[in-house]
Amino acid sequence: MPTGRQVHIDAAMSNLMVAAFETAGDFVAGRLFPPVPVSKQSDRYYTLRKEAWLALPTTFRAPKTRANRIEFDTSTDSYFADNYALAAEIPLEDLANADAALNLRASNTQLISQGLLRDWEARVRAQVITNVSTVNRKIDADAWDAINSADIIEQVAAGHQYIYDNTGLRANTLVLDYTSYMYAKRNARAFDKFKYRADGSPMIADAQLREIFMVDNLWIARSQKNNANPAQTASITSIWGPTALLARVETAVSLQTATYGLSMRWTDPNLGVPLAVETMIEDGAGSRKVEVLEAGYYQDEKVVASALGYYIQTKSGNAW
Repeated sequence: MPTGRQVHIDAAMSNLMVAAFETAGDFVAGRLFPPVPVSKQSDRYYTLRKEAWLALPTTFRAPKTRANRIEFDTSTDSYFADNYALAAEIPLEDLANADAALNLRASNTQLISQGLLRDWEARVRAQVITNVSTVNRKIDADAWDAINSADIIEQVAAGHQYIYDNTGLRANTLVLDYTSYMYAKRNARAFDKFKYRADGSPMIADAQLREIFMVDNLWIARSQKNNANPAQTASITSIWGPTALLARVETAVSLQTATYGLSMRWTDPNLGVPLAVETMIEDGAGSRKVEVLEAGYYQDEKVVASALGYYIQTKSGNAW
């Protein structure tokens, strides 16, 4: 048996890690704040100010003169791409069986992936809450659990009007936590819009929710977290809490993309490939005799155009 440390990239597990991130159905962070590559770990970034994109420019150009310049404003804010990483350990004795080894590596890679996604989700949610000018907190008959009285269509319509009035752009995405989503599907006012198109289901279809909310994308944040310490009884709540976030989201092309938020992801060839699973074996004399699987990435998340988002807290408290 070899001794010392052996470090290599596990291609199969890396593919599993990337696939897990790309198909993260319960998490919305990567879609709401799409990753965009940056060349430096820390730098200033472009902010999208409505004064810039709604300006009515003078486009007339006299003979032998230059065309007037138009450009994005550079904000005074900066990003710093911190390193986010997780690792798991597998006893070498458990890896002695080849079939078990494959399953153990896959399940531990999945565990790492879920942990990285959960933390990314929580960071994006914190950015959203920190960077809203007004929390539209709904209580009593307006709260979304009041399914017979809450006018959820008008609440979201007000958000559309806010974004349009402040940016001239159309919101195209609504993010709902899972509980708000389930209340929306049972909302009496919304259901009344489709009573002549009902197919027998007691709930509104997702396509109908997109129609009444006037969005292209309806993303359901099913991600949860345990608020208790490991030794305590679990206390499970939604990462997002009672949330309806209306926003304009575009695929990240660059830091100048007109979208609500971005994830600035930095890659340095000397520090490895983002989300590649590295394995290290500790098997020398006096070692713990384990195989370590580790993956991570460098990233910072920012709201780059707060006017492109409108937040509704769908009940008075922070949790259902």
